[in-house]
Amino acid sequence: MISAATSGMMSKFALLAVALLAAMVASLKPADIIPLVAASFSLAASAFVPAMVLGIFWRGTTRAGAVAGMAAGLGVTVYYMLANAAAVRAALGLQQPALWLGIQPVSAGVFGVALGVAVTVAVSLATRPRP
Repeated sequence: MISAATSGMMSKFALLAVALLAAMVASLKPADIIPLVAASFSLAASAFVPAMVLGIFWRGTTRAGAVAGMAAGLGVTVYYMLANAAAVRAALGLQQPALWLGIQPVSAGVFGVALGVAVTVAVSLATRPRP
């Protein structure tokens, strides 16, 4: 049987190996990394920030509200990014990107976070157990 300390050390080495492998793969395919990083932060923020912040600072947050807010925020962000992707627009025969308020697709987390907060609050209020 492996001790907890050995298991923890092995998991850290595995994480390091995966990170090094990811860095190697990323270096083989040169690309403009900044838009990819911005898009990943938008996706993460739209999915996790509303539920995490409201879950910490508002006692009225329910599990159903958090899940609904995460799904709504992530959904609107993914939709906005895909609807404005050049390949998707070309496949659908759309000419102009449909930018909302002039916000670029990599910054779509702005919409996802706002919708996630609204949906989390609304669903939490609707599913709040009555005292």
